[in-house]
Amino acid sequence: MTSALLYRKILARPVLNKEKLIFGVLKPSKTSSSMNPKVRTKLKNFDRVPLATNLARQKCFVGAVTGLIQAKNVQLPQIAKHFNDQRTPQANERRLQAFLTDYAYDYQRIAMLVTLFIPRGRVTLCLDRTEWTFGQCEVNILMLTARCGEVAIPLFWDLLDNHSGNSAVEDRTKLLDEAIALLGLDRIGLLVADREFVGAQWVKALLARQVGFCLRLPRTHPIRLRNGEVWTVEALLADKAERYYQQVLVDGQWLNVYLKQLNGNDLLYLAGTYPPRQLGVLYRRRWSIEVLFQCLKERGFDLESTHLQSLPKLKKLLALVGLAYGFCLVAGHACHRKLSPISRKAHGYKSQSFARRGKDELEAWLGGKPLAASTFWEESLERAYRWLNLQLAYFRPNPEIFR
Repeated sequence: MTSALLYRKILARPVLNKEKLIFGVLKPSKTSSSMNPKVRTKLKNFDRVPLATNLARQKCFVGAVTGLIQAKNVQLPQIAKHFNDQRTPQANERRLQAFLTDYAYDYQRIAMLVTLFIPRGRVTLCLDRTEWTFGQCEVNILMLTARCGEVAIPLFWDLLDNHSGNSAVEDRTKLLDEAIALLGLDRIGLLVADREFVGAQWVKALLARQVGFCLRLPRTHPIRLRNGEVWTVEALLADKAERYYQQVLVDGQWLNVYLKQLNGNDLLYLAGTYPPRQLGVLYRRRWSIEVLFQCLKERGFDLESTHLQSLPKLKKLLALVGLAYGFCLVAGHACHRKLSPISRKAHGYKSQSFARRGKDELEAWLGGKPLAASTFWEESLERAYRWLNLQLAYFRPNPEIFR
């Protein structure tokens, strides 16, 4: 049984809320006195689903993720200060550098863990690209995220070595196929992407995989109506600010289209497999990946401040940042529901994000400060421990998966 198949079988079982399983990976510092000793001793059982094959690598994973939460940026010297109190920061930095250089990450297993951060239900996949330049190094990240409800997490990503150019269809389908293999088509409800992810081959690939989608297209793509007439988007919106079309020919495929004139000279041109009157609402879900990029960069872990110029190392660093972000996100969401809701400002938006709330809570906990929710954390770990043991006993997975 493959690890992805095992995950999908576990996900289908009506078990406890699995977001609480994640807290078992973050081990409290030695100075923390808020954790029940019985619960503390059971934390080692979560190593049965390891991200590494030996204890030293597992400690590196945990230390790097918790160090990212406390350091507030991705620079290795800052992470090293919170990595291991028993060693000097210089020794910790050398260990982190060796970890990023020598260890081969299992990104499928990391994605299995990260997916447990989001609530159960059908997910929306968002595809987008972000880039920056450090010296002569051009960092170009293609990322596929999973969104369910109010929570969105990085699922799969790749670093493109194409001088900050657009992604190829092969790059996109590779990420999509990995997500399908992990989640299954039944759980993927929608894929949303912006104007740079277009083209006849890309649309054909989505239809062949039976993935529902909503794509924003450039205005240069003509529309062939069912009567055979070919129109430009500007001509169709000349006398009406909003139009809906069902089963028209776009990029060589019969799709539904939603058109809307925006402020100024801009317009919204959406094509997809869903009813045309729903496309505008569905496309709003794409904003979740923009918020995620902000949290990973200037408003969160300051990803752009890294001095790493090796693309394989950057991909590994993204895995650590993604795990740290997921922990913060699910912790903030849990505190929002169980402790005190995040207040809203006059304009209606929350005063802080779930990730920021969780980051503050986990940073205090990792620093040894008892949490007001200590009982909640202990009960969560107890339930997660029982859930994991039940699942492992029920499915009897191949020992190679957890080797």
